[in-house]
Amino acid sequence: MKHSLKKTFVSVIIIVLIIISVSYVTYAFFQSYVSKEAITGTKYNVDFNVNANVVYKASKLIPVSSETVDKAVNKATNKCLDNNNRDVCSLYEVSVTNTGVELSLNGFIKTNLSTYTTNNLKYKVYTKTNDTYTAITDDMTVSNETDSKVYFKKNSNNYTLLLPTSSTLTYYISFWINEVNGEQNDDQEKDYSCNFGFEGINGSKLSASFNI
Repeated sequence: MKHSLKKTFVSVIIIVLIIISVSYVTYAFFQSYVSKEAITGTKYNVDFNVNANVVYKASKLIPVSSETVDKAVNKATNKCLDNNNRDVCSLYEVSVTNTGVELSLNGFIKTNLSTYTTNNLKYKVYTKTNDTYTAITDDMTVSNETDSKVYFKKNSNNYTLLLPTSSTLTYYISFWINEVNGEQNDDQEKDYSCNFGFEGINGSKLSASFNI
């Protein structure tokens, strides 16, 4: 565990390893590993806890549209599968709990490694009410550059999470290969790994980074 201090900044990073390669044209092998260990920190009245869990882990992805992903995520059964039971996405649950002062956070995906040369690997973030998943961000293209962050955005603006004291917010993040209505051989046999992250937005503050 590593901490860097400035004033009152909070940065929490969840490590999620994603490995992607393609077994044959337009199909991808997609594996993910999520730590079950909670990530916690306490600094200057900022008390937080972050957990990540797999909702569905794809094995072979086919390129699909964003609309197809939305429909697959909202299926009551066989979530993240199309009507032919083919994998169209992987879905993760991320919960952030605050027992300290009220926080305003920006979420992001930070690339650890990518051998992709296209912009076809996408992610988006949902909230869930009862059994309905609603996208709260734009379709985001992950970065192919190591250590580069792609922030959660809505209408091209950063999506800010307001986390009141004594509260928990739960989000769902889907990953898929976007269909481009053309040959997608360049998406074959690629690797990608990333971190989920949340960070404070108010000036220079205390920062704490956590690595498992």
